[in-house]
Amino acid sequence: MSTTIRISLALLALSCGGIPAAAGGLGIGIFGDSGCETTCIHISQAGQFQFYVRADLAGVEMNGASFRIEGLPAGLFLSLDYSLPCADCPCGIAGCSNPFTTPGIDMFWPFCQTETCVQLFRAFGFATVVPPQDTVLRVVGRTPPLDPMFDCPMITLCDAPVFTRMCVEGGVATINPSGVCPVAIEAASWSQIKSLYD
Repeated sequence: MSTTIRISLALLALSCGGIPAAAGGLGIGIFGDSGCETTCIHISQAGQFQFYVRADLAGVEMNGASFRIEGLPAGLFLSLDYSLPCADCPCGIAGCSNPFTTPGIDMFWPFCQTETCVQLFRAFGFATVVPPQDTVLRVVGRTPPLDPMFDCPMITLCDAPVFTRMCVEGGVATINPSGVCPVAIEAASWSQIKSLYD
């Protein structure tokens, strides 16, 4: 079987799974720095802390995002700083929402986001206790999803009047990691994907 046919069959299998496959290289991640580099958040003592939630757009333009973040430990009190003028932040089309509780958050902008790594918000606050080592924060789909066909972290493309919805990868961050920081969102190159089917 040729490589082209195997890749086509693999992509067909992904697209027929009921949930649209996440677009490679696109994702919503949680970062300990403002530059989309580290997925570790260090809170070594009770006191102030901050982290960032950003969208890695990998060359596409978006004007909306819908997701939820699970795993926030007790004892952390947060405020959110929306760094972009947001038409529906923090009140999305489903009403006021919090990304750390169910149902999650819906964010929409009246303009296109074109940066490679767009800051959705900065979370800052106060820890009354030191969170346990290796506490995991994970970006997941909104519950319930805005559209049952998109039960995933989702962005809305800037392609008016269609505003195409697209599943993206959900990032993972570790609070007080015991080892090396994991990579939250890592784009695979075409040669890496192709090598899986050679």
